[in-house]
Amino acid sequence: MKKTQVIIVGAGPTGVMLAHLLGQKNISVILIEKEADIFPVTRATHLDAETLRNLQMTGLINELKEYTQSITYFDVVDKDGKTLFEQALANQDTVHHYKDDCFFDQVYFEKILRKGLARYSNVELIVGAEAIDMIASGAEVKIGLKTSKEGGITEVTGDWLIGCDGGRSFVRETMFPKMRELKPPKDWILVDTALNNAEDARLLPDRFRYYLSDERLTAYAHGFGLNRRWEFELNEGETMPEEAVIKSWVEKFIDLNKISFLRIKKYTHLSLVTPKWQENNVFLAGDAAHLMPPFAGQGLCSGVRDAVNLAWKLSDVIQNKAKTDLLNSYDTERQVQIKHTFNQTHSLMQILLADTKVQKWRRKTQLQSIQLLPPKLKAFLQKSFSNPKSLTIGCVAITSKLCGQHLPQFVMAENRLSDDEMSYKWALIYAPSIFAKEGVSLDIENIHLIPSADIWEEWLKANKIDFAFIRPDKIIFGAGKIHNWKSVYEEYRKWEISN
Repeated sequence: MKKTQVIIVGAGPTGVMLAHLLGQKNISVILIEKEADIFPVTRATHLDAETLRNLQMTGLINELKEYTQSITYFDVVDKDGKTLFEQALANQDTVHHYKDDCFFDQVYFEKILRKGLARYSNVELIVGAEAIDMIASGAEVKIGLKTSKEGGITEVTGDWLIGCDGGRSFVRETMFPKMRELKPPKDWILVDTALNNAEDARLLPDRFRYYLSDERLTAYAHGFGLNRRWEFELNEGETMPEEAVIKSWVEKFIDLNKISFLRIKKYTHLSLVTPKWQENNVFLAGDAAHLMPPFAGQGLCSGVRDAVNLAWKLSDVIQNKAKTDLLNSYDTERQVQIKHTFNQTHSLMQILLADTKVQKWRRKTQLQSIQLLPPKLKAFLQKSFSNPKSLTIGCVAITSKLCGQHLPQFVMAENRLSDDEMSYKWALIYAPSIFAKEGVSLDIENIHLIPSADIWEEWLKANKIDFAFIRPDKIIFGAGKIHNWKSVYEEYRKWEISN
């Protein structure tokens, strides 16, 4: 039997992200994965700017970026190839430093992220071990493992456990309420391919595209490198076609001799969320907590957000820096944000899905109307669509300025990024001359103090504030003028263990 502070079940992107962030905090972690090897075909294809910024927290972003490729455009074309809607996804105005949505290679991402765990002596990855039994009490969680390895670990005990074990989560099924269905399921056919020759890339669009036809809605993703993906909607009552039929659908877009088929499978778009993500010392994250259709490409992105929100809260509680009440804010905050993400996903789904002639006419008309909007308005709508809502509940000073918003990330001296200088910890950006003039002491434990200079001074002045309290996940806890300092600081102190 092994003992650790935190057990993570599931070593997909969400679980590995949690292991990295907890590893940085010197928390002992055992990460359990039932599969012996990483799945050889990419599953998720899309990352947004915020997720790239979150992945930067692992310290591996330079390696990861080698396996990303900017998504130039998202568009929708009719059956005759006429563009009904088009939106640029590169060079966007974001606060995250990263400007583009990206295609990425999930296989290489997972390899890099898992390899990176070797930097932490306090993190252990166990693969080929399936969780088959769980006993949770207020004091500890015990996991029984089934392993094919001779003499392998069969039992792990931890103070806390996080279930990141996917849509068929053992942890969720064992301890949590049944997932709530938000929309009916919808069957699709997924076809993953690779171009045989790089020069044939010109034969297919360099973007993400939806094709509207009389038969079915079809999604196409350029993918990273030579990867190309098609997704075909199955109509009501339509069963899984023969493989030859599916290949004939692909052949409408490219000669089959020019591609190799990696995977053909039927899968179901699900809109499911677990009503609660915490049960005493057990948590859910990623697909174990929420499953959403891929229309907005937010499945993996949402799981990474879960990890970034939870890791610092759990480590602060474990290290006696914060009250256990802080952990309640994980479910509170992420449930609100995931509801917004589902709403945005369903809005796009509602526009694109159509069965009857009337619905298809409505779809075409709606897309053409959106396309005719002024570019600035389209850009505004895209920005509001892409970004999760700012936090208005949870661990934030509600009455202060900028609370719940993301802190912008800037390029500092020697091309260092500001998040790297701040690291994954609490920070206070402040105007030292104003604090000194008012006689305000900043003898604060566990806070990275950042006296304003250069870019931070400009940012404070631009927002007409003298300070900003920043959470480790780069969400602004609270900000304001010097006369607001006492109230914001007192709000922060409510979460401290010493209060």
